[in-house]
Amino acid sequence: MKNEEEHSLISSELPLIYNLNILENIAIIKEVHENMNTKQAQIVAQESLDRISLPHIGFKRSNECSIMELFYVMVIRACMSKESRIIIQTPEKLIGNLKNIHVALEKITLLDFKKEILIVDTIDNKNFYKGSLCNIVE
Repeated sequence: MKNEEEHSLISSELPLIYNLNILENIAIIKEVHENMNTKQAQIVAQESLDRISLPHIGFKRSNECSIMELFYVMVIRACMSKESRIIIQTPEKLIGNLKNIHVALEKITLLDFKKEILIVDTIDNKNFYKGSLCNIVE
């Protein structure tokens, strides 16, 4: 990772924009970075929600969504960027606990974005990732 411009970061310190609905939160990346019109950007966002069986949350605000739904939205939002790498910083802070991390990682693969996803976590949590799609690097 040569510089911060080469990746999109998913972190508890970078929450969704609270006064936008879920579609708007995802679409804004395409609108700002690619000058895509709002309607088209929201169609792309909705297609991503559809792929992971979350079409019903598009018009909800972040306070109406579960912690896992918010995590998936943050991943989709990161996938909308041009960066080829996504870094998920300390997933436990984002999803509450790691006991369902395998399910979350499998669902992310349904998005079918050609992105490299790296997870930064503490070595204490390495057992949660055994057998998952992530390689553990110490």
